[in-house]
Amino acid sequence: MTSIIRMVRAGNIGAITEHFRTVLRVLLENLDDAEGATRALVFGVFTEMLKQDNLISGFHAFTELIILKVLQAHKDPEKDVSIMRERECDQKFIMNNVQVVRAAEACAATLAGLLPAEMVVRVLNPIIKTGDFPVNQAAIKMLTKVVERQTPESMEYHVADVMPGLLKVILL
Repeated sequence: MTSIIRMVRAGNIGAITEHFRTVLRVLLENLDDAEGATRALVFGVFTEMLKQDNLISGFHAFTELIILKVLQAHKDPEKDVSIMRERECDQKFIMNNVQVVRAAEACAATLAGLLPAEMVVRVLNPIIKTGDFPVNQAAIKMLTKVVERQTPESMEYHVADVMPGLLKVILL
């Protein structure tokens, strides 16, 4: 997975673009890995892939699945794991303590900022209304990131859809 991160950061995404579905399937399968470090690293790979303009369109067909996996990771039992992270300055790998949940939060923030707001709100709204804690809380955080990156005018259309779910969560 660290090789994928290196490839994406270097802009060598031709093979990833060509085999996007296969790469995505392998990454999703690794979310079931027993090692928390592997699960956290998957979210790091997703985050880096999302930062590449040429790969974002590949995520559009899988938006709901990816968002659900990211939000479900907030229930991950692994709270403190070590993963390999690449330092920007010297391209060497060092050990850092990273939580699976934090890696999922970073991925959620990236998703919220890069995918179309309408698409993200459409997926988050039912999760906010019916999801259990901490998944619904993560969905609210992600929705907050979407709202922060939009103009009030562009979000006005979604207020009527989103507010009932938010109010329901607050009143519970």
